[in-house]
Amino acid sequence: MRRLAFIIVALAMAGGCSSTIESALENQPCVADNECGGKQTCVRTDAESLADLPGQCLPESDACDGQLGCPCDPDGLDCLSSLADYPDMICDSDQLVCVVEPQDDEPEEETEG
Repeated sequence: MRRLAFIIVALAMAGGCSSTIESALENQPCVADNECGGKQTCVRTDAESLADLPGQCLPESDACDGQLGCPCDPDGLDCLSSLADYPDMICDSDQLVCVVEPQDDEPEEETEG
């Protein structure tokens, strides 16, 4: 009986540890599913792959979440990635997907002559 109780406690602790690891990995950058925890998948859009940006570990049931190439609402704040070193993005009002925000170029100096 003690052995059965020990096994039950050990399995419960292992399950709790697994859940903690899974929680810690959620929303972390990834390029493959094996970098995410248990019931998570690496959600990486084609646009992110082309731009050499990481995806994001999300629960299997979640789809795009504020990432490059994800659907968005131009009036909302849908294009805010929680990943560090991720470019600033806006919602393209024509395509209705998150795109990299254009950088302001420094004004060119006019030449006289």
